[in-house]
Amino acid sequence: MAVTKELVELHHGSITVESHEGKGTKFTIYFPLGSEHLKPEEIVDSIEPDEMIEPAEHIIQFTESNTQELTTDDDGEKDTKPLLLIVEDNDDLRSYIRSYLTKDYQISEASDGEMGFEKSIEKIPDLVVSDVMMPKMDGFELCKKLKTDERTSHIPVILLTARAGKESKMEGLEIGADDFITKPFDVDELLIRIKNLIKQRNELQDQFLKNAEIIGLSQLMGLPASGISSMDQKFLKRAVDTVEEHLDDFEFSVDQFTNEMAVSQMQLYRKLKALVNLSANEFIRSIRLSHSAQLIKQKSDNIAQISYAVGFNNPSYFAECFKKQFGVSPSEYS
Repeated sequence: MAVTKELVELHHGSITVESHEGKGTKFTIYFPLGSEHLKPEEIVDSIEPDEMIEPAEHIIQFTESNTQELTTDDDGEKDTKPLLLIVEDNDDLRSYIRSYLTKDYQISEASDGEMGFEKSIEKIPDLVVSDVMMPKMDGFELCKKLKTDERTSHIPVILLTARAGKESKMEGLEIGADDFITKPFDVDELLIRIKNLIKQRNELQDQFLKNAEIIGLSQLMGLPASGISSMDQKFLKRAVDTVEEHLDDFEFSVDQFTNEMAVSQMQLYRKLKALVNLSANEFIRSIRLSHSAQLIKQKSDNIAQISYAVGFNNPSYFAECFKKQFGVSPSEYS
């Protein structure tokens, strides 16, 4: 009804309600006749065919059962379009939003905040678009839970609300929402905001990896990371520490890594991908190689022994991985 009220007021009308318990409720909408009350910029003489909104009958045909979702192999290596989660209790609006996103994104859906949180934990989406006013758990509470849970704290959240007041927007931003859009909204604006947030996340990944290549992941964890929340920094620090505890163990696996991090393999994969654009295997290998580079600089041992000390049981494979990460062979690096 809040959306209806705003639409009516945009047309300089008014809406009233009469309600009697046990008898029913009557809504009355008043619109002024003619166009003298409208400003020139509020009048549209005609609508081009490509500007028309498709009818709900067409939009509603998208269902959860045929929504393309993320699929991965054992280490989550298969990754295509970004995965978005739409949390909205209105079926028509949720389907309408999805119809504009399916071309460029994988889509998952939830009809209330509780389901939205459960799906966020299960799938670790790249971005969440959530309504504010919902049953069971509203968008503010959902955003707060996502931003304070280590598994989901990195996920950008866009809140949609019919409450246009400054207080409502400030409340959303204070609990960590990355963006805030007032209903009724232009779907093109939503698309741009989604694109920009994902682009910002990718730029942070690139910068983080460049810094890691220069000083190594272990050393980077000791420095303030611009654009990464303190909770995400703590997660990365814990991940680095876990790998370093098993540095010389060439049998240390992704399964063991996920067990010690107390998350599922999917959660670990998508969290690391979101923060540093590395799979779990790549993350482990990167830390091993960073340590090997330090040992080579210190000339602590010969290269074969260094490769064993950082968890490689094959010096030739170690040399291949080292050159891929640093651009030179271990001997050239030395």
